[in-house]
Amino acid sequence: MRTSSGRRAGAVLAMLMALSGLTGCDDDDAVAPPLAGPSGLALAIEMGAAPVFLNADGRSTSTITVTVRGPDGAPLAGQPLFVQHDGDGLLIAGAAIGGLQTGISLAADGSGVAQLVYRAGTERDRLVTIRCEPYSPNVGFTGEMPRTVVIHQR
Repeated sequence: MRTSSGRRAGAVLAMLMALSGLTGCDDDDAVAPPLAGPSGLALAIEMGAAPVFLNADGRSTSTITVTVRGPDGAPLAGQPLFVQHDGDGLLIAGAAIGGLQTGISLAADGSGVAQLVYRAGTERDRLVTIRCEPYSPNVGFTGEMPRTVVIHQR
């Protein structure tokens, strides 16, 4: 047994279905925009350390590699970088631009790569965070997000 409200609901549903056929979306002519890439930030920084476990003996070392790429994904040669750490060891850079109060300023080479060495301290069971961010001698820090790598000094 159908009620009058059930008939009205059915009639409204049928009317909506008919109207949707008149005003429906037609995406047959939609054109997708061309792809561009690679997509990334204005400056992409990757960091790595090898090895990531060091003896806390004051002599063990880890090589820190920083790779810098521009917005098109190509290596960014000559980009100044500021690197610092929170451990009791020492950062050593062969091609440093100069020392700042709390870290080292160096530049990426022609391949967009900068390398430096962290020499372990003597404090055991410590996680040492090495932090890198773009730096400009003329303007200071650029506001880009810093990148980090962690070394376990044991």
